[in-house]
Amino acid sequence: MFRANIIIKFFIMKKQFLNLGKALNKAEQKEIFGGTMAYGACTVGCNSGAQIGSAPDCSESTMNSACANQGGSSICSCLY
Repeated sequence: MFRANIIIKFFIMKKQFLNLGKALNKAEQKEIFGGTMAYGACTVGCNSGAQIGSAPDCSESTMNSACANQGGSSICSCLY
């Protein structure tokens, strides 16, 4: 009986650990992140020292196109 109790507790604990990494649904994500993400609130810094504001995101393609005539991009930051 003691051994069966330990095995049952082991499987209960295993189930609890497996539930720790479950994916969140949209409602849970909005609750954590506070709704929608900001759009156009990113600033790209170019190698020439110029700063390009109102970029839609910090993807590599956005950074490269924003600083195409400025010697490439070096940094990007967004306000959310």
